Amino acid sequence: MSNHWVPSRYTFSAKLLDKGRILYNSYTGAISLASPEEEEKVQFILAAGIDHDGRCDLAKDMCESGFLVPSGTKEFERAEELHQALKAEKSSHLVLLTTEACNFRCSYCYQTFAQGMMTEETIQGLKAHVAQSVQHLEHLSISWFGGEPLLAYESIIELSDSFLKSCAENHVSYSADMSTNGYFLTKERCKELLKRNVRRYMITLDGVGEVHDRRRTLVGGSGTYEKIIHQLKEIQELDDSFVIDLRVNFDEENVEDIPELLRTLADLFGDDPRFQLLLRPVGRWGGTKDQHIPVCDRTASDKHLWSLTECGVQQG
Repeated sequence: MSNHWVPSRYTFSAKLLDKGRILYNSYTGAISLASPEEEEKVQFILAAGIDHDGRCDLAKDMCESGFLVPSGTKEFERAEELHQALKAEKSSHLVLLTTEACNFRCSYCYQTFAQGMMTEETIQGLKAHVAQSVQHLEHLSISWFGGEPLLAYESIIELSDSFLKSCAENHVSYSADMSTNGYFLTKERCKELLKRNVRRYMITLDGVGEVHDRRRTLVGGSGTYEKIIHQLKEIQELDDSFVIDLRVNFDEENVEDIPELLRTLADLFGDDPRFQLLLRPVGRWGGTKDQHIPVCDRTASDKHLWSLTECGVQQG
């Protein structure tokens, strides 16, 4: 294998005004945002390539993400092999945005909420697409996303029932998950979703009480922490199998408050293996609030991630 790494033929780079440069690789699916401070180095690496022995942390990340490949890599042949493998794939995973609207206005959100609910035409099109595609599958998985997907709860129920019917008629297994802020995930709704095989949820909590409420408010500015915790405790009463990933987003503004949150979550859910922990640093993903988000730098993010994960493990 070559000691020299060069840009992948599937790497695309675009300048973002005052926000650095975005990189996308259509083979690996990797997307990355280079900060204005990193942009000059990224452009140099993309222009000249880099030797394996001279790779800095930034270049290593670019190699691992597929933005750079060893010189001489037969990328077209590799992509053709992937294409043929995907054609023979017996499973399908769809990420469905029921709406881009959201009842939250989080301090670090990058979305613009430009679109409303999924149209009736789209709903019927999805039903038809799944009914046709499952004839050649062994498994179908759905990820419900948004915006806040539960703003379109009725559409999720309607589509889920149709997908389940199509899968049952073709002896295809079915699973689903959901990323939700948790505000509308009542015990009763969770029961109905579990009946439709939505068995994994990701819900974000960024601190205890007002720490969370400063960061993840309703559209009108009201807090959301108490309601989310109340509903999670009610869902915990269900005698059913599911997984709730309790996601914690951290930056310089709340990182010192996270240990208290982990202790609180451990007290509430530590004895229930259905509740799990997911820690992630906040990033700048191109939204209008980018310049005001107190993100941790790369070194600090790694340090906090490991120390907070250790703290979570110690708390159970």
